[in-house]
Amino acid sequence: EQTERLRRLVTNLLQMTRLDGPGLVLNLQTVEPDELVGVVLEQPPANLRDRIQVDVPEDLPELKVDYVLVVNLLQNLIENAHKYTPQGSPIQVSIRADGDYLRCDVRDRGPGIPAEDIPLIFDKFYRAKGLELSGSGLGLFIAKGIVDAHNGKIQARLRRSGGLEISCWLPHASE
Repeated sequence: EQTERLRRLVTNLLQMTRLDGPGLVLNLQTVEPDELVGVVLEQPPANLRDRIQVDVPEDLPELKVDYVLVVNLLQNLIENAHKYTPQGSPIQVSIRADGDYLRCDVRDRGPGIPAEDIPLIFDKFYRAKGLELSGSGLGLFIAKGIVDAHNGKIQARLRRSGGLEISCWLPHASE
């Protein structure tokens, strides 16, 4: 677990440097949304994999994205949800068509964050106040950078039933 944690930290630092640097060039590929989710689900620890509920319809349009970056985006969103969701509670991942975009929602059942902190959640090194968890505070910052690089958008909202929902929109491939 510690080796995997260190690997993710190094990956996040490298992604942060790449996204913050000038002249980011995306390696765009056409990808099926369910393929992206499938790759991400192959990588987490088994105890996390069993908690993830996935809803990805088969008839979604393809994405034209930087495959490696978007896999990292989904990993960061799911790992963030995992940190804040009580053991045994599900993490929901869904993808839907939304106009010219595909919308991906990752929902947890954790304690959420103070409403006034929502605008800060995508800032570099932001850590939720009052929650003692490990992490660098880079995951959601990197997620936003990846979404921005693809001309998409990302937002967070508190769920009425408890927890947080992170939604991101990525443009689907044009015909």
